[in-house]
Amino acid sequence: MKSDIAVLFDSKEFLIFNLTGAEMLMVTKNNAKEQFLKAVKTYKLILISETLAKLLEEEIKVYEGKLSPIILSLHSPKGESGWAVKNLSKKAKTSLGLEI
Repeated sequence: MKSDIAVLFDSKEFLIFNLTGAEMLMVTKNNAKEQFLKAVKTYKLILISETLAKLLEEEIKVYEGKLSPIILSLHSPKGESGWAVKNLSKKAKTSLGLEI
């Protein structure tokens, strides 16, 4: 059975999502845009590492406000800048009217 969820990752710490049945897409800086554009055509929910989300910020903005796909950035265990948390709060406020 094919999953509707994709995880775009650049670090082995995100391999835990493999247990959920999500499609795991290893991404490098060289193929990030190509993998992202492929994912948005195929999956309904895309989880993306904070590092990649910052790299693909312009591409992700195109899908803001659209019902599908839902694109959420994941905080990296390496202690990123907090961009993922701010982005999630913004999405919750826009989508649900809730501040988290």
